[in-house]
Amino acid sequence: MASRMKLLHFLFLAFFFVFATNLPVINAGSFFDTLNKADEGTANDQRVEPSFSNQSCPQSGAQSGYSKPAQLPKNPPPNRMTSDKLEALIRNIIQQILSKFGLGGLGGKIIIIRFPPVYPPPQQPPPKPPAPPATYTPNIPPTQPPNYPPATYPVSGIAGLKGEMKAKFGITASDGDGAEWSQRQLEEANKVLATLPESFRSSTKTIQRDAIYRSPGVLGYVRMGIPTVHLLNSSTRQGTFQGTLVHEMTHTWQAEHMNVTNQWERTFWPQGKFGGARPPSVSQYGNSQPLEDMAESVRQYWQAGSQMRRTHPDRYEFIKKYVMQGKEF
Repeated sequence: MASRMKLLHFLFLAFFFVFATNLPVINAGSFFDTLNKADEGTANDQRVEPSFSNQSCPQSGAQSGYSKPAQLPKNPPPNRMTSDKLEALIRNIIQQILSKFGLGGLGGKIIIIRFPPVYPPPQQPPPKPPAPPATYTPNIPPTQPPNYPPATYPVSGIAGLKGEMKAKFGITASDGDGAEWSQRQLEEANKVLATLPESFRSSTKTIQRDAIYRSPGVLGYVRMGIPTVHLLNSSTRQGTFQGTLVHEMTHTWQAEHMNVTNQWERTFWPQGKFGGARPPSVSQYGNSQPLEDMAESVRQYWQAGSQMRRTHPDRYEFIKKYVMQGKEF
């Protein structure tokens, strides 16, 4: 009796698994006929499996018996057994099994628990990306620039300032190697020239703007005997533009007045170029040689004459008498 009850439990579980999962029923009745015949030995080698047509192998493209597993349809097909018919069939089979094992007279009630089939959720289309935010472009008509009066420049700009330098002082302002005159530089140069006596500035014929010479520390230079002053970019950046101009113009004046230049050397360099300045010059650079001592002293005379009169009275009086023709600043 106990073995029969175990067998009965096993059969309940087997049929519960087969039918609760609601697998497709192909040729209804043949599966159960096979079970009945298996006991009589007439269908021992038969297996009921879903039959699928040959499909192309995805790897090689050749025809083979391989087929993809059957997929659960989204909705029950029309040829599937209804739940009521399936339940009646299960009850009939269970009664046959109980009768076959001599358990039909036990009595009792057969209870079948049915679970609804589980279908995959319908595929939803992917969400659309959010639309970009709308941009607001106001329809504003373009504005016109204000009607300002035309700008005015003294002596009609750079060309006019160059013409003024040539007309008033007889000096040409030229653009040289990699540099050009600016309006501000021309204005400052004309201011300096206007303060100098004509006997001093007449030794300079050209003032040329250049970018660099030998090293960035050089502010300007003159080739002795050539009445051209070269003003470099470094002089405009270091705030020494006016002083450099006076210093370099002294060198052009020296080339035309060698008698006064030699007198300067005898007075303030009594032991010659290598003996040093006596007394010392107005700057460290002025102590390098007599020509630079004289050029630095003229610059100091023009820039800070009252101070030089106290600190270097001998040099001050020499420049006043022989270089500036008595003009003081």
